[in-house]
Amino acid sequence: MNETTVALQSVEWHSVLEQNQQLASILESITSAILVFDADAHLLFANPAGQRLFNNGELKLGQRLPSDLGYQSFQQFLDKARYFQTSFAEEIVWSDKRVFSASITPDQEGRYVVVLHDVSRFKEIEKNKNEYIAAASHDLRTPLTSIIGFSHLIKQAGPLTEPQSDFVQHIEHATTNMSELVDNMLNLAKLELDAEPRKDEVDLLRMLWAVADEFQPQAEVKRLLLMIATIEPDTKVFGDAWQLRQALRNLVENAIKYTPDGGTITLSLEQEANMAKIQIKDTGYGIPSSDLPHIFERFYRVRNNGYDQVEGNGLGLSIVKTIVEQHSGNISVESEVGKGSCFTFNLPLHQTELDKASAYVKQ
Repeated sequence: MNETTVALQSVEWHSVLEQNQQLASILESITSAILVFDADAHLLFANPAGQRLFNNGELKLGQRLPSDLGYQSFQQFLDKARYFQTSFAEEIVWSDKRVFSASITPDQEGRYVVVLHDVSRFKEIEKNKNEYIAAASHDLRTPLTSIIGFSHLIKQAGPLTEPQSDFVQHIEHATTNMSELVDNMLNLAKLELDAEPRKDEVDLLRMLWAVADEFQPQAEVKRLLLMIATIEPDTKVFGDAWQLRQALRNLVENAIKYTPDGGTITLSLEQEANMAKIQIKDTGYGIPSSDLPHIFERFYRVRNNGYDQVEGNGLGLSIVKTIVEQHSGNISVESEVGKGSCFTFNLPLHQTELDKASAYVKQ
């Protein structure tokens, strides 16, 4: 009996050893960096790819990240996970300016497993693509402006027959749509080339009133009631005021476009869990549930339920999503066909998530 027990234990230990060897072999071959930190941000483990990130010996097992060698982006990433105690992913910039797609997961033992994948090459390709789109969009503006200008001059050159007037009207309509598409492509390319928005203090309540006033004439043309229902004074964020206003304008403009005459558009501003919450709610056509997962994709357009009656290029919501996410926010939509839609975007308030995470670390 004892010999049998010993034999079984030997088999078990041999199996465990084989599994450990297989795991070690896998970790050796993985090209992504895998790092494990304890609750106090000391490095507990690094696979070979992770060790190569610190090839100058700046960090060894049992040590914390050095504070003065360019690891601020990664330190903030780690601090945020320690503060919120949740898994998440984002892009970080390494000390040598490489860009990594980083994910972090806390475990039940209070440790944090970080996986870093180098996406610098893809970011460079994306940058080159955006630069090309920006240059091409900019160059298209001049001929489009000329076409629009000359189409106006044709009307002034003399009386036109009815067919000629129709032709000119079609030209103006087509060039206006093309000009809007070019502007949207240029704005999107600029947003992605300049990934870090400006950091000024922005008064969201003042911005909400300004956008409502701007679109009031368009709402009146369709006999729409455009109103601000809920406001929260002293709601301020840090960011680029022009970009945030552009995001809000796009959402309000869409609500006006896709709400039939006599409907209602309601704007609101609230504060929730250290976040500013802005909502744009309409009584429009509504979005089919099959389309909801795709509406923030570039060039995606809902093609039924009244949406096909409205001109558009499918870039507006993609621009909004890019702006909101660059401000560390998020955007969502709820909609029901025939009853309308409600777009909600949240932005960190004056005290950002990283401010709070830093304060947590210093405690």
